[in-house]
Amino acid sequence: MPRIDIRDIDDDTMKQLDEQCKKYGISSRADYIRLLIKMDILTDIVQKIRQDNATNTKGD
Repeated sequence: MPRIDIRDIDDDTMKQLDEQCKKYGISSRADYIRLLIKMDILTDIVQKIRQDNATNTKGD
């Protein structure tokens, strides 16, 4: 997994990250960011599967 430099993130975003970590009981910002990245990847995979299924069912 790529490294993320949190020094590039502005203060408002950092506060939101901290609030979300606290809300979901995640112990570190890095873990929460990794979770968001994994969720984004999974969402992309599901969208591609749905598109493939929609394309395949049109020919039936």
